[in-house]
Amino acid sequence: MTLELKRVKVEGYSLLSDLAMGERVTVVGIVKLCSPLRRSKGPDWTRSIQITDPSVNGKITVIIFRAQHTDLPEADIGSIFLGTGLRVNYFMNSPQLIAYKLESTCTILNDDDFRENKMCNKDTKIMAYAKQLRNWWRNIENFYIEAPKSRQLTTIADIRGPNVFFDTIAEVVEIQRIEHTTELFITDYTRNELLSNNNYVWNLPNELGACNIFQVSLWDEHMTDSQDFKVGMYLYLQNIRTKYNSFNHFQGVIHGDPETRRTRVIQVDVELPDVEELIKRKELFKKKFFSVGPRITSIIDCRVKPTPISDILKSNEAPYKFFTRGRIFDYYPRDIEFFVQPYCVDCDDIIHSETENIKEIKKCPNSTNSPHTITFVYDFFLLFEDGLGTTLPTLVSGPDAARFLKQILPANVMQNETSRQTLLNLTRKLLGNIIDHNEPTDFFDFCVEAYRPPGNSEILYKLVNTVLEL
Repeated sequence: MTLELKRVKVEGYSLLSDLAMGERVTVVGIVKLCSPLRRSKGPDWTRSIQITDPSVNGKITVIIFRAQHTDLPEADIGSIFLGTGLRVNYFMNSPQLIAYKLESTCTILNDDDFRENKMCNKDTKIMAYAKQLRNWWRNIENFYIEAPKSRQLTTIADIRGPNVFFDTIAEVVEIQRIEHTTELFITDYTRNELLSNNNYVWNLPNELGACNIFQVSLWDEHMTDSQDFKVGMYLYLQNIRTKYNSFNHFQGVIHGDPETRRTRVIQVDVELPDVEELIKRKELFKKKFFSVGPRITSIIDCRVKPTPISDILKSNEAPYKFFTRGRIFDYYPRDIEFFVQPYCVDCDDIIHSETENIKEIKKCPNSTNSPHTITFVYDFFLLFEDGLGTTLPTLVSGPDAARFLKQILPANVMQNETSRQTLLNLTRKLLGNIIDHNEPTDFFDFCVEAYRPPGNSEILYKLVNTVLEL
């Protein structure tokens, strides 16, 4: 396969390799990148388009200025750019083209412009050359599809915003086929906060969060070609365009090519270096959540789907239970003796006192009833974190705390030394790393319930349905 095109000199047009400082030129080229529009430092709107032709080994940037943003052309990768009256300038020892608003024209030719009934009204020489340019570009594109390593791949973490085109290699974690598209949900086990608003009703594997999953809509021939795709495949996806969909979810799309109908999505071999690198990231990701530490808890009566801590914090549902995984990196109060607090049955509230001997508290200062009914309850905080360092302050109190601590009742802890020592031994097994070495515990499974305290709009979290097995 040849990737070269003869240096055809079309009368009136300059090759991109022949640009000289200060000239006014007319050029034609293939679009390699079209940036988002933005305000210039003056009153105008501006956009930059990178173009290429066979005479250059790289690209030339065209900076376009217009009074109205609607006058700035939009272009897809592979479109033809026609520019007249462009000024040649130099930046960092490289030529660039400036399209000032009063002395230049910038035209984009897309697939529809090359249909027979549209070409008859255009310059035949330049349209013939433009068709050659398109074929040359598609040969290069086909070359890349056969050898993905030929150009740099982009990870999910490196996607910067909408209207960006990129190639990637990723694993398929979900496929949804609807009437006109195939929706691929892919991951490369990197993370991007642009995806944090995406919600998924199906169970995410390997404790992946929304920020790890990128949705790509396949249209036209790609929808047809995807019928054999399966979850777990590794795919090379070319020229994904990023956008926000109608639900304001950040995603990608790959449209078909009406002329060549060639595919831009193919399955790749697991022995490719880029796939091997992806698999290493996957194993590291799984290790963070599943393979760290022994089993130290059991979950009872909590059959909700696994949810990463980062997604718990994004949820606005309360009350709602979550099953998750994490490790304790701190706790409060630091004196385990104060995990048990006096509680007034009349006020239905904990009695917070500065006295160190809480066993001597016989009445509640806020209760007018007599006699005062005082008992004892667990009330302390565990500060959890996941494998990515996202933290979740969690209240441990009431019957859920007694269940967590293997039914060591708080009243017994305050009344006899045996129960007290049993509690200290159990918490020492759990928190010993923090106490002795200021290091977090092993990872373990646990459940929390999101709730809103009366008169408070903030969502808080408490430990539920979890039992220590130490």
